[in-house]
Amino acid sequence: MKLFNLSFPQAVVRLSSDFNLGLTAHRPTKQETSKILEERRKKEEERRRAAQEYQRMAEEHRYWLEVIQYFDCPHPLWCEAVKRLPYLEYWLDENLGAGR
Repeated sequence: MKLFNLSFPQAVVRLSSDFNLGLTAHRPTKQETSKILEERRKKEEERRRAAQEYQRMAEEHRYWLEVIQYFDCPHPLWCEAVKRLPYLEYWLDENLGAGR
């Protein structure tokens, strides 16, 4: 304030603009606030869906691993497990952390 002979509000505006602090008096309108909240809700819903999908795929992976443990080669479930497991392992690796 003393250096540039400014009032307190002027000094705040100057510091905010010089250092990109975002201290200006701009307040979001109700529309902007509701838009931000709606975007947050959508992101949370997407995160929840991704977590559910990951959980479902992990459960299917566990199922097919158990099938391989309990059945032998000529059994149809064993054959299906051998086909399905590589895809599930790839999907789970690619989507690791989904929904966090």
